[in-house]
Amino acid sequence: MKFPAFAKHINPTAGDPKGFGEINVEIVCGGVKVRPGDWIVADDNGVIVVPKEIAVEIANRSLDVLERENRIREEIKQGSTLSKVLHLKKWEKIVG
Repeated sequence: MKFPAFAKHINPTAGDPKGFGEINVEIVCGGVKVRPGDWIVADDNGVIVVPKEIAVEIANRSLDVLERENRIREEIKQGSTLSKVLHLKKWEKIVG
């Protein structure tokens, strides 16, 4: 079906129908509260819940990180080094 599904465990049974269920209600999944409107972001490394109140801010910050990483990759392709692009000196640590 090419539908991304993430699971902590695999259970070969379908479960028992226990009613019609609910839509747009708060749940707890994996010990994390998920509310209607929250964003679920997942990849091969894990799954996170982004609260709806900060979802747009997080998306914008993510785009900023992507743009910066793309610029760094392009400078390295042009012949620079990671330490030069990030203005690092030997053994220097990045803070913040």
